[in-house]
Amino acid sequence: MVKHADCAPIFIFDPKKEVVGLLHSGWRGTRDKIVVEAINIMQSEFSSKTNNIKIVIGPCAHSCCYGFEKKDIHSELLNQDEWQQYINRQGKRYTLDFPGFIKNSAVKVGILDSNIEISPICTICDNRYYSWTRQRKNGEQIKNGVSIIGLI
Repeated sequence: MVKHADCAPIFIFDPKKEVVGLLHSGWRGTRDKIVVEAINIMQSEFSSKTNNIKIVIGPCAHSCCYGFEKKDIHSELLNQDEWQQYINRQGKRYTLDFPGFIKNSAVKVGILDSNIEISPICTICDNRYYSWTRQRKNGEQIKNGVSIIGLI
């Protein structure tokens, strides 16, 4: 189980080894490729093969709403080549495609593109979900959603 509000819940499942994992990937976890670390653990601890691993990136902040200005903490990403295709400039702001970066990080270490799904739901613009960004902007109490994974 993980709590999140705009950060990406990442569900990982290896049906052959019957192993699951669930990650909370905020901007730092995404930058540091927490998904790759989890894949490495599944390989080393459970002998999972990358072509068997399935990943779902759950509802989270998407580039339609998630952005920053050059002076913000995220600006360090502007100087990293691997982020360039996931950052778009819109006036003085930059938007970030975190789910796209997470997916690409997993594909680069051997996860099949067809084994990765990204939820199209943006937690910032969809009021059915908790959003740290939206709640803070509206002066609301910050609440978190919960994601759970398990084997039956």
